Amino acid sequence: MMHRLPILALALLVSCSGCVSRDVSTLSPEQVRESKRESLAAGDLQIAMQDMHNGRFLDPETSEVSLDKAVRLDPQLKDAFLYRGIARIQQKKWPEAEKDLSRAATLTPDSAQIFYLRGIVRIHLENNEGALQDLTHSIELDDTKVNAYVQRGFVHNKAKQYQQAVDDFSQAISMAPNRYDPYYQRALAYTAQGKHSLAAQDFTDAIGATPSSSQAFAGRGESYLRLNVFGRAIQDLRQASLMSPENPMYLELLARAYAGRGEYEEALRHIKRAMAVAKARNITTRTSALQRLNAEYTAKILHPDPSEP
Repeated sequence: MMHRLPILALALLVSCSGCVSRDVSTLSPEQVRESKRESLAAGDLQIAMQDMHNGRFLDPETSEVSLDKAVRLDPQLKDAFLYRGIARIQQKKWPEAEKDLSRAATLTPDSAQIFYLRGIVRIHLENNEGALQDLTHSIELDDTKVNAYVQRGFVHNKAKQYQQAVDDFSQAISMAPNRYDPYYQRALAYTAQGKHSLAAQDFTDAIGATPSSSQAFAGRGESYLRLNVFGRAIQDLRQASLMSPENPMYLELLARAYAGRGEYEEALRHIKRAMAVAKARNITTRTSALQRLNAEYTAKILHPDPSEP
């Protein structure tokens, strides 16, 4: 197999083809044909790479066509499999991307990037065990990439392995203290552990990183609701509902916060809003809960409990 230049040198190779004469007199006919196939494959790879900017293909479908040609011409061209995998990730062709990245991993078993990307693909394929293995191996190969910790923590959360998730997000925060997602995801893990004060603090830091996140406001509001800090819960959940008025869950939580403070008329008003939004959006997952709360708050208004303030 002929020696290949790195990707960054391919442009020089293409531009200087013919600049240096090669002595092919010692090559067999098969070696000459192999050399030609490798050169053509490198050219197809370079055509695809011209479409890549900031790690993404501008036209992944067209780039995939060029990369198809490259891998057919040279099945050992590891970068062609890697970048075709990336093009397929952009098109959400998850099984095909996994196959390409598996081939790339076989050809380049020490590449942290390849195992990271295959881990992401396996998350989308709902292969949590495989994703954890790949992301862990990526970290073992290169422990300086914050994204690998964030994504592995995300998989731990999905697998209900909350302490492992907390550990990964804590590492990510130490590496990128101004980033939104590790704070938000660690808050979810703390919530699942019942550590609502810690969750509220992480949601606060997530809001600091991304003030436009209705999810973070809703998450902090729910944390305060669970802590019976109803006034602050109402503030956050009202803000979340203003930012995302199409989300009936935020309205339901807001109603619960008002009810916690004994303001059943406001609670009933927001439950009715939640029911209307859910109906308009054909969201049925909370129908029975909303109907139950509607009946409960109506009864509280019609027959108030004299023991309540």
